[in-house]
Amino acid sequence: MNILLFLGSGVSFETGLPDTKTITDKLLNGQWHRHTDSNFYPGKHNNPYFDQTDITPQIQKFLKFVKEYADEYLKPREIEESNYEHIFFLVNQLHSELSFESDNPALKPFIDYLKNELDFENNSGFAELDIQLDFKDFCWRAEDFINCVIWQSVYTNNPIQGFDFIKEIIESKKFKKIDFDIKSQSVIRKISFRK
Repeated sequence: MNILLFLGSGVSFETGLPDTKTITDKLLNGQWHRHTDSNFYPGKHNNPYFDQTDITPQIQKFLKFVKEYADEYLKPREIEESNYEHIFFLVNQLHSELSFESDNPALKPFIDYLKNELDFENNSGFAELDIQLDFKDFCWRAEDFINCVIWQSVYTNNPIQGFDFIKEIIESKKFKKIDFDIKSQSVIRKISFRK
């Protein structure tokens, strides 16, 4: 006898990890700063000079525009709203296009739209330590910011909870093969155990 367990991200709630909506809200509305080690951390920078020159608020403004765009796109698909995974995917495509890692002419109007909405060419706020960033490097910082927020949001020292039923299934003698499909928003991973 075989068994397939299909697990969503909700399996992590008992361990105390946040849901997708909470992570997305932290990403867009939480207070973050870029540290001198190039990572982003929660709260304000403790050095007033770095706090004044921090690009994080501009990144969050940019990501809100990207989210609004994604929300409109997803409406006909009956998806309530976009989340950090959709936002990351779009920013990653922008960065890949601007870095010549991909060739997608359909992205040019979207890039032009974003640069216009943000007044990117004329806004001195798109700088780090008074060095103006080009849009490619700015998109790279935005990707890095999303990665850091996710890392900071899902890291925990809490003991893993809520998986006792899986241990019982694996240790039982009823099943020859156990497959786990672990689904996030856009990726399905398959893990198999055989006896």
